[in-house]
Amino acid sequence: MYEAIEGIFETVLHYSMLLLECIGAIVILLSAVQAVIRIICRKQNTPIRLAHGISLGLEFMLCSEVLRTIIARDLNTLLITGGLVVLRAAMTILIHWEIKREKAEHD
Repeated sequence: MYEAIEGIFETVLHYSMLLLECIGAIVILLSAVQAVIRIICRKQNTPIRLAHGISLGLEFMLCSEVLRTIIARDLNTLLITGGLVVLRAAMTILIHWEIKREKAEHD
């Protein structure tokens, strides 16, 4: 009985992680397409809007990595997942710093 519940739980987590990663990738892709259109139309604040989209997409992907830590079976998998979490969190922090810098330049 326990193995069946564990199998269902892992399956739900795997599909949840896949969904979150897909949402993150779609958000980043749509933000990039929107940025290209905004550049062609010569609209203001394009870098800030692109950075917001990338940040949002990375946060969805970070959620996926957090879920991955739940089903980590061994230390090696946990270390790899932890490294990915640190890298994605660092990228998110750098993007937020860039957004603040860009906003300060425009004000």
